[in-house]
Amino acid sequence: MYVCEDAYGSCNASTAQGTSTIIEVEEQYGVKVTGTWRYTEARVLLTAFRRMEVGIAAQLDISTQESRSILSQIFAGSTITRSSHDSPMYWIGVLAAVLTTGDVSSRPMANTFAPYYTIGQSGSVSFSFLDGPTIFIWDETFEYGILLAIDTIIHETGHLIDYNVSSGYPDILIGSASNMDLFDSVGYKNAPSEYALTSPWELFAETWTAYVNNSLKPEKQGAHITFFNSLLVQWR
Repeated sequence: MYVCEDAYGSCNASTAQGTSTIIEVEEQYGVKVTGTWRYTEARVLLTAFRRMEVGIAAQLDISTQESRSILSQIFAGSTITRSSHDSPMYWIGVLAAVLTTGDVSSRPMANTFAPYYTIGQSGSVSFSFLDGPTIFIWDETFEYGILLAIDTIIHETGHLIDYNVSSGYPDILIGSASNMDLFDSVGYKNAPSEYALTSPWELFAETWTAYVNNSLKPEKQGAHITFFNSLLVQWR
C-alpha cells in the first residue's frame, strides 16, 4: 500500500521498505548500494538482479542459487549509487553520452565509471574517490518506464563485469580486455542492438543485456552466447 504519491508515482514515506530491498540486493549479489532510493526504484533494482540471476541459470542450465553465487563473486567490490544531477559525475556522464552518440542533446540514463582510466599512452585520468567500479543511476533511468529502467541497470552491470574480469586499467578509448576479447571474436556482426555499434565496450554491455534476457539467437549469435558462457563458468 502506498502512503503517499509524488511526481514519480513513488512512495517516499516507505523508506523502511526501500532500505530492506537495498539490503537484500547487497546481501544476495555482493554489490554495495549507496544513495537515496525511493521504494519503487529499489524494487526495480532488485528486479534487474533477479532477471540476471534467472537468465544466467537458463543459459548455463544451473540452479538460480548457483547463478546468484556467480553474480555475487563477479560484482564483489562494485558499487551502485542513486545520484542526482548535482553530482559532477553527471556532467562527465553527459560528455560521455554526447561523445558516444554524437548528439549534443544526449543525457545519460546511467553511467559506469572505474577508478582509473588510461588514455592510450598519454597518461591516466584518476577517479580514485570511487569505491571500485561504480554505476551512477540518474533520474532519467526511471522516467521512461520500468522495463527500460531494468534493462538500463542490466546494461550498466555489464560494464561492471567487464571491469572486474579484466586485468589492468580500462582504456577510455578502446575499453577493457574483456570487451576487446568479445569484439575480437564477434566484431559488430550480428550485434544485438544499434547502440552496440557505437564502441566495443557498448557491444559488451548490450550483448550482456541480451544474453541474460535470452534474446540472443543461437543461429545468428551463437558465438556471443558461447563467449559469455565461457566467461561465467569460471565462477562456478
